[in-house]
Amino acid sequence: MAHIVTGPLTTNASISESGGRLSGLSVEYLVENLVGTGANRLHEALGASDIPRYGQAYDSDANLIVTSRQADLAGEDCPDKALVSISYSSVTASGYGFQWSGSASLSQTSIQFTPTQGELKVTHTWPDDDPDWPGEEKIQVAEAQVLQSQHALTGTGTIPLNNPHIKAQALLGAVNDGVWMGGEPETWMCMSVSHEPIDLTSSPNQHRFTIEMHWRPDTWLTEVTFIDPRTGRPPPDLIYNIGIIPVIWHPKIDFSDKALFYPGTVL
Repeated sequence: MAHIVTGPLTTNASISESGGRLSGLSVEYLVENLVGTGANRLHEALGASDIPRYGQAYDSDANLIVTSRQADLAGEDCPDKALVSISYSSVTASGYGFQWSGSASLSQTSIQFTPTQGELKVTHTWPDDDPDWPGEEKIQVAEAQVLQSQHALTGTGTIPLNNPHIKAQALLGAVNDGVWMGGEPETWMCMSVSHEPIDLTSSPNQHRFTIEMHWRPDTWLTEVTFIDPRTGRPPPDLIYNIGIIPVIWHPKIDFSDKALFYPGTVL
């Protein structure tokens, strides 16, 4: 027989507010038609399909998520019924909302191209009496030493999941598929992921993640280019996707997807 879930009930409901915004909510649900015995009956109640799951957002306020669930028997004379208490807390207060801190620095790098000037070329015409190249014009591709900005973001937050290594593997080495943190696509890359268990008794488990992102203004896209064996340089008339081919290596992820750094699919 299917469970009958009634709620949220108005009895024993409570709400709290901080700074003009909801910061906490507690409600109860009545679950009927339980068939288990003892503690299994309470576990069955928590698993009823209409009972909010751990980390699930409240219907009318996505800032509130389920942070605690408790099941109690409705009474000795009601063996097939249980009351399930659901507590919601704000994303920030509960530690689930990722908090990002950043750093920026300059590092020296070599360039032969700029977005506004294109390839850096210098030209010299030898005098007519030069013994090797009389009157000839020579063009060279120049290399400049410049300072380039480096930005890094470190985010920390708690994610409820059972297999944190799957989340870490999905993030590591990925680049942003769309605009994220003011950066154009493929300019942010996840460089490192670490995690530690916070609560292994909850279902799902809770793990604290630390994620490091690095920004590269000219994107993390890698390309391979045809090189003229006579000059050691690419010919000037290369066709993209023929003479220049992008290397598809780093997975693309929508970093702005709230489910990525927020309670979502249990992994």
